[in-house]
Amino acid sequence: LLAAGATLHYAIYDIMLGQEFSNSLLREFHLLEVLAQIPFENFHAGLALALLGAVTLFRRKRNLALALALVYVMDAAFALVYSVPDVQVFLTPSFVVIALWTAVGAGFVIEWTSAHFPRGESRVAAIAAPVLLLLLALVSVTRYDQVRAQVNEEAGTAETRARTLLTSNLRSGALLEIDWETATAIRFLQATERLRLDLEARLIKLSSREEYLWALQNVDAGRAVYTEREVKWTRALAGYGVQPGPADLAQITRVPIQAEIVEGKIDDRVQLTAMHRDDSALVLYWQVRQPLTRDLATFVHYFDVDGIALGQEDRAACCEALYGYRTSEWERGREIADSFHPPPQGANYLRTGMYSAENGEIEAYGRTLFFQIRPVTIPASARWLNAEFGAQFIARAYDLSKEGDHWKLVVYWEMRGVPKADYKIFAHLLDGAGKILAQTDREPLDGIYPTSAWRTGQIVRDPYQLPARADGAKIEIGMYYPPTGERLARSDGKGDAGSIDLR
Repeated sequence: LLAAGATLHYAIYDIMLGQEFSNSLLREFHLLEVLAQIPFENFHAGLALALLGAVTLFRRKRNLALALALVYVMDAAFALVYSVPDVQVFLTPSFVVIALWTAVGAGFVIEWTSAHFPRGESRVAAIAAPVLLLLLALVSVTRYDQVRAQVNEEAGTAETRARTLLTSNLRSGALLEIDWETATAIRFLQATERLRLDLEARLIKLSSREEYLWALQNVDAGRAVYTEREVKWTRALAGYGVQPGPADLAQITRVPIQAEIVEGKIDDRVQLTAMHRDDSALVLYWQVRQPLTRDLATFVHYFDVDGIALGQEDRAACCEALYGYRTSEWERGREIADSFHPPPQGANYLRTGMYSAENGEIEAYGRTLFFQIRPVTIPASARWLNAEFGAQFIARAYDLSKEGDHWKLVVYWEMRGVPKADYKIFAHLLDGAGKILAQTDREPLDGIYPTSAWRTGQIVRDPYQLPARADGAKIEIGMYYPPTGERLARSDGKGDAGSIDLR
């Protein structure tokens, strides 16, 4: 390792002491696989003889029996918590113990048959017992050949891929964060055939925060860093991304941040600072002002121009990507890029936020943020109204049509200034004497795009529905503040409502 350019620390701690494999420990447990499935696949009915042999050995040589049992238990315990594809390799000491138990059990069967059968039958038993043991051995050998063929095939595949990578156009001195079979094969070829000694192949550990940040530090230092192309880069530090690399790898690179600055405060701890969308993705940029103490999921919901839901996507609190970059690990001041699929066709509005999903219970965290992601224009067929309320909101125009037994009213609102609160909009159907015949009072688009989220200059299309009564004379629209019920007055002094004549 040192001859290949590895540091002493890396050679001792990462390789010899297995530090590089530590992320495979305590990740999942293989109770049935280790204690039942794998032993049965390798020994089949021979396990019955092994059990008999273990009991026999315990009765005759207790110290030896306890020593073998301790070897088996310790080895099986390690395999239970070590998550690697070829866990059978690490069960070899257990297999040796089972083989010894089986031999003792076979000897007991031969002794027992010789002692308990008449002389003539004893000869038959003496022949039958070894034949039975031979058949069991043949079964085990057959299984061994199958396992060996499988291992050879996997090893051959790993070696083939390793040779392909070592002969591909990888940049000099590159760091490879790749699957452990290929990484091991690369190291073997470097040590035995001296191939591409400038490359550093490491077992992929981007699920580790330290390894993840170390890989990014290498990118910042100008070193080429490659990883598996299947790695999901859905939540990462802003300014980094992956692109197709040589062979079947992906390269981690610095990418420019091209985003629209937005203001979206979830709470005093975290806020949305920017957003970028194109045909390939929607990227939200989060920033923490104070460290978060819990792991949160993020979400986006999409709606069309009328507020009809078009779809949603959730980013799990942890480990959806190879390195989940969970929110409890976000550093103060750093921007985190959260990547989602691009908005569906026809999406005009987006809402996003965070939530916790602990113990199956979903709990919203902080405020929900609302954005208009596609501009709305006033159609030429609309009729102008130009009623301004509270020097902030203008009912610019409207469309009115009769559909069956109701009026469909669409009002086009424009924002002026900075919204100070969430207001409700009322649409009242009045008779000739000014009596209210029907009404609808709600937030814009049924709460899909509240007024506090409106931006200066935006046009918001808000549809309403009122009954088409014969005695209806006009429709009045306006705004009011829900906690007090106080209406916003018109800036031109003409009351607190815009009027639409129905006659």
